[in-house]
Amino acid sequence: MPEAIAESIKLSPHTSIINGCFSNFHDMYIDNASLLKTKLIFDTIILKVINDHVLNKSADKIRKQNRIRRIIINRNSICGKLSTYSYITKLEEKELPTLKDKLSGTILIIRNNKIEPADRKTRNEIFYKLGSDLIETAIISYNKLFIKKYKSKSANIKL
Repeated sequence: MPEAIAESIKLSPHTSIINGCFSNFHDMYIDNASLLKTKLIFDTIILKVINDHVLNKSADKIRKQNRIRRIIINRNSICGKLSTYSYITKLEEKELPTLKDKLSGTILIIRNNKIEPADRKTRNEIFYKLGSDLIETAIISYNKLFIKKYKSKSANIKL
């Protein structure tokens, strides 16, 4: 029976194996199990942005200025000269060790049509890209928070 299973795997097209077990992540294929481990951290950063007192205070301050801008991340200071983007980057830096801890095991990748464990250089590249994605997720969450607060203010003014 195991021989039949192995033979059927060999006969199945590579794309079905790749699509079932690996996902495209910044022009490389990484195993889905490793990517699923990072999902909780991405969900956590969204909640941290929503519940962060400093970011909420900043969004309220911007909202009170009575104008909305397309670029709100770097134009407003939070603590002294610290921009919103810098503050969000600091939030990401706090989550990065947790991210690395979650992915402390083997990360499988596809390279040269072969499944292999990621070497140190590739792991560092993956962590860098995950960190960038984490910052992007936090910024998107902050923008949504700001827009939600701005719309609620606009609705209150119309009433």
